Amino acid sequence: MNGITSDRALRAGSRLRSLAQRLSPRHGQPVPAAAPAAPRRRLRTVHLSVLDGRTLNVCVEVPDARRGRPVVLEFVQDQAVVPVPMTVTASPYGPPRAEAAALLSLPGESGPAALGRVVLEPGRWRLRVALAGPVGQVEHADVGAAPELLGTGPTRPDPPSPETAHQARVDATKDGRALLRIGEVAPCAEVTRVDLGWTAVTVSGRPVGVPEGDLPLLQAEAVRRDTGGSERIPLLWDGARFTFPLPLDRMADPDGRELIWDVRLRCGERPLRLGRRLTDVRDPKQVFRTPYRLLVAEDGRTVRAHAYYTAGGSLCLSCVALGTE
Repeated sequence: MNGITSDRALRAGSRLRSLAQRLSPRHGQPVPAAAPAAPRRRLRTVHLSVLDGRTLNVCVEVPDARRGRPVVLEFVQDQAVVPVPMTVTASPYGPPRAEAAALLSLPGESGPAALGRVVLEPGRWRLRVALAGPVGQVEHADVGAAPELLGTGPTRPDPPSPETAHQARVDATKDGRALLRIGEVAPCAEVTRVDLGWTAVTVSGRPVGVPEGDLPLLQAEAVRRDTGGSERIPLLWDGARFTFPLPLDRMADPDGRELIWDVRLRCGERPLRLGRRLTDVRDPKQVFRTPYRLLVAEDGRTVRAHAYYTAGGSLCLSCVALGTE
């Protein structure tokens, strides 16, 4: 029985080798490489931007759009495809144009705020257009890179969400095809108010992206810029918002030198950024200006204090002890 099985196996192997020799090129000849897939054509982009951090506006030229047939904008990430209908209009300046405005629901939003919006997870999304052809055919074309904006201006074209801090940002591949990037968010805190009183500087804010279980671990910290020494300050909570006073009696130098402190939060041993960044302001230092103030610290010294923001939006405090009342 084993001999019969072995003979059958030998004959089958011989037939397979013979078939392979007929299908394979002669020895020494290169095997032709498979032809690469032709890249999809790229549509000319007239406009592409993200306004207020969540409203994507796109306009592309569609020379072969057929009257009455749908044109759809598609967000593509791996196997996920999120469609948004487009409107085709005639243009006096050239080919017809397809336009769409998509309200983005960024990660962390739920309930009524997310209804009717395009839900996109963090990561990189390609933008392409599906054009309906004859007999149910569909052609896909990539959206071209956004044209360069004229000038910079005082505001950012793609600010982060003020609720969740996620940012939807228009980008492009090296070969000029449009991308939409939804950024991940590191836990941080946003300043809502800085009160300059006669005896204290009080900071109010709210945590962003901090797990609820970590909220009891949060405390404020002022870090001296020249030495790295720090002062820890407990937070006073009012619902989901916090306040804390800066201890000027411990932050003002007894020798009368001006000291600069970086103010932040700390969750256990992990520092969290604190400042004004969830806005469309390009340079918070130039826009969110605060005055100098003379205050009387708890130890009786007169302190000149200046709470301000860096160009990146982080909160700082400079202070100088001027003497005792």
